[in-house]
Amino acid sequence: MVAQAIGMTLGRSLFLAKAGAESLPLFFIIMPLILMVVSGGFTAIIDRFNRPRLFRIVLAVAAVLIIGIRLFINLDLIPIYFTLYIFIWLIYILQFRIEFWTLLSDYFTNLELKQYTAIIYLGTTAGYLFGSILVALISDIVTLENQLLLLPICYGISIGQIYYLESHQNPLPTEYQKPKTQTSNWSETWQTLSKLSRHYPIIIFLIANVFGTALVRGIGEFQYSTIYRQEFPDKQELATFLGYITAALTAIQFLIISVGTTPLIKKLGVPRTNLVYPVMLLGSFIGLLFSYNLTAAVGMQLTYRTLFYSIFLPLTNLNYNAVPTRFGGRLRVWGEGLFSPLGQSIAGIILMVFLGWINPYQVVWVGVILSGFLVVIGYFTGKSYVQSLLGMLRSGSVNLSRVEDGLYLSNKYRPEVRQLLQDKNPQNQVLGLELLPYLENPRDFSSDIENIWVNADDQVRRAVIRLFTTKNMGNNLEFKSLLSSPKPKVRSMALELYIATGSPLSASRLQTLLQDESSEVRALACVAISQIEIDGSIQELYHQVCPTQPDIPTRRALLRAAGESRNPKLIPLLTEVLKNAPPDIKRKGLLALVELCDYEPLKCGQIAAYELNHNSPSVRIAALQVFQKIDDQQWLITVSRYLEDEDIAVRQQAAKTLSCYGNQGLAVSRYYLLSSRPEVVKSAILAIGLVRTKTAENILYNFIQSDLKLINRTRIWQQHIDADNSLFEMLQVAIIDYQNSIIERVFYILSSLGQESTVNAAKVLLSSSDKRARSHAVETLVSLKQGRFLRPLMPLLEKMATGENLTASQGISNIKKYSVLLEVLETNNHWLKMGALMAFAGIPGAIAQSDPDPIISKIAQSLVLKPQQLSISENFMIDRLLLLKNVSLFQTLSLDEILLIDNALESAEYLPGEIIFSEGTLGERFYIIVQGKVRIVREVEGEEKELALLEAGQHFGEISLFEDFLRSANAIAAEHCVLLTLEKTRFVSLVTQRPQILWEICKFLSQRLRDVNLTAR
Repeated sequence: MVAQAIGMTLGRSLFLAKAGAESLPLFFIIMPLILMVVSGGFTAIIDRFNRPRLFRIVLAVAAVLIIGIRLFINLDLIPIYFTLYIFIWLIYILQFRIEFWTLLSDYFTNLELKQYTAIIYLGTTAGYLFGSILVALISDIVTLENQLLLLPICYGISIGQIYYLESHQNPLPTEYQKPKTQTSNWSETWQTLSKLSRHYPIIIFLIANVFGTALVRGIGEFQYSTIYRQEFPDKQELATFLGYITAALTAIQFLIISVGTTPLIKKLGVPRTNLVYPVMLLGSFIGLLFSYNLTAAVGMQLTYRTLFYSIFLPLTNLNYNAVPTRFGGRLRVWGEGLFSPLGQSIAGIILMVFLGWINPYQVVWVGVILSGFLVVIGYFTGKSYVQSLLGMLRSGSVNLSRVEDGLYLSNKYRPEVRQLLQDKNPQNQVLGLELLPYLENPRDFSSDIENIWVNADDQVRRAVIRLFTTKNMGNNLEFKSLLSSPKPKVRSMALELYIATGSPLSASRLQTLLQDESSEVRALACVAISQIEIDGSIQELYHQVCPTQPDIPTRRALLRAAGESRNPKLIPLLTEVLKNAPPDIKRKGLLALVELCDYEPLKCGQIAAYELNHNSPSVRIAALQVFQKIDDQQWLITVSRYLEDEDIAVRQQAAKTLSCYGNQGLAVSRYYLLSSRPEVVKSAILAIGLVRTKTAENILYNFIQSDLKLINRTRIWQQHIDADNSLFEMLQVAIIDYQNSIIERVFYILSSLGQESTVNAAKVLLSSSDKRARSHAVETLVSLKQGRFLRPLMPLLEKMATGENLTASQGISNIKKYSVLLEVLETNNHWLKMGALMAFAGIPGAIAQSDPDPIISKIAQSLVLKPQQLSISENFMIDRLLLLKNVSLFQTLSLDEILLIDNALESAEYLPGEIIFSEGTLGERFYIIVQGKVRIVREVEGEEKELALLEAGQHFGEISLFEDFLRSANAIAAEHCVLLTLEKTRFVSLVTQRPQILWEICKFLSQRLRDVNLTAR
């Protein structure tokens, strides 16, 4: 913004001094037209390139062009000053209005942007203030033309800052999308706008507001520029004045943003605040009518710039909340890229027309009239804002937390809120409760809340408690009198609210409640008493009535109160709730404990540590979430052990929790990268990647580096093995399996580092039958910031993209083959070793029979004993694995996963003509043909019709693994058959432990379905 302040001040000064204020109308016409063309082209490429790199390119080009303009400015030609001023505006729009905020969205979530927007505006305002003061200070000693050379310097500094950002921060994951080849024309744009406006009327008023504001501001800029030019005919004096006045107005803007904007919007609400800027514009034009001088001109510039950036723009961002997010970006493009420039162009045309027969002072009346219309538009914008917002909230297309800033509901919306409260849909009841705090006076809704509670589910009751606690509504909604209600559920509600809000109860009231007819009320009274000191009589009654452990309804009531109140006094009661409770209660109790960790971290940690041993994964996950909130290093080792948990969801939560410990978590997680269990290694990778620092990335790169180096060797091995020799078949399969496993591991690392959406989208495209889509996926992956992980894999990824197969070299000597096999045996991958051993099988004495890996040792011994006599009938593992690897359903699985499936398989033999299963029976098994043939037949009109004849290596009955259904045909052994069968319950148990297997099978089935659809077309 320093560069922008310098550029704007110098550009305006030189333009007014040389071209004059009378040239502004022409500028207003030309500049928007150029802006629409440039921004349209820029929008088309901004999502296709690396944004920091694109930002640097724009800055570098801007620096070169500014230097070029400086070289030609001595010619003192009017077109050069037009070019300079237009260029300064273009850079402002591209850099700050489009690219700057787009770049921020790559590094900040919507919630973070909402939180830090005010700080960002303050920072940019401070930069603009500094740039304006700098121009004012040096204008007496440096000519305006030479000051232009400050801009390339500022651009160079910005380029350095972007480099620093790229090297020290990781962007948020973004979903990769293939660039669209179709663009919408003007007709489609208007049709879309018309359709959207029917559902969201605010769109019309937002567009009208943006258009009208640009039009009126254009006239206002002409007015104050005309007066400035008359008051300061010398360009140096004009630049000095503009520098100081801009600095002063920027300081006011800084002050308003710091202490005025947010309180103003909160006090007036978004609807009424929509009137502030139009009214100020109207007042500025009226001021010019009464006094057409320098003071009035400064007042106009104050409204034009200061109030525009400190009130209008923040308010416009809130107005966009009343439009669904999926349409918000498109609406912004229409507003900023089309209607705002169009408004400025119309302002230029109006000025050119009216200045032909009236003077600038009389043009002020045009500004007054147009400002009046803008006030009316602001009124309807505010009115439609609430209507659109309520419609979105009711449809569930937006959460209240995203749009609550500046939300204000006048009394006219009371019937609508009451209708929500009286609705039978719990979601609408919750929405009504959430909207109550935004009404002017919600006191008379107490009876509605009482009626809701009686038949409410747990979700609605939590919303009621949240209303009385976090929203500070206890003073506006009466609940204390509800203790005397004749309805037990209402009395129970009142007691929950007492507990949640920490309100005291008198001894007499407590004594009455302890004798209540409702067991739930008595139990809740016991909870309330346990938080205060009691006298002897009540204490005796307390021990008589109160159970040692609350019943389930009371536990649920206490969890609601504790979860929403965040009252640390309830921690001891939560301990009692968790004792001998069912898993669901324990999980909710631990989640309630999460909200209390800030008050008693040690006590909460001790409770969670005890529950970590629970046999329910959901309870262990909730306990780990407690430690995630505590973030105390004394629990680091305790949490890390659950990276080895049997349940995948628990391991993932342990990884998330460990990542919150920063560098200390990294040190512990590194140890688990050495685990022999692949699932534990994945959890450790996730724990490290989620830290999202350069140190974490380096740890993962060092971990995978040896595998990346070995990948290059595997490609060389593939070229030096005999593809036609059956002894090398296992080695070929093992090499491909190893390559795929490393690619998957690298993808998982990238996902853990924040690129999950991009990686997942690229993986889908890599499995596509479209060669261009696969190539585009590879290009996208390599362009990621963590490209060093992928560069060693490029030959393999390119092969996947092109569909080409690596061919072996011709005439390879036996010595070369043996040297390759010896090198393979030196690796740590047991599948590669196994493949090398199989290739060595024909060489007596060539195989070492001892190996640290028991599987390798067993295979070596078997090969030495009978290298030529291995067959499937002897149930030999290698042959089974190769068979399963060729089964289409398992082709995408790794050898480790296929080994697990092999262990779950059973052998079965059938004689010729024997029925394997009959039509109409319940399917419970999946079959793979090892030997023989199987006929699939169906009886049609009393005759047997053969549907298929399946041979060795084919499979049937896979649908029975995924759903219960009756067989649609008969399966009959055509000859002596040996089958491998997988029973459904064993398959379910297997994929429960290794869900990746199910994921890969589903991907295969999905691809097969897509291929069938393409064939059908």
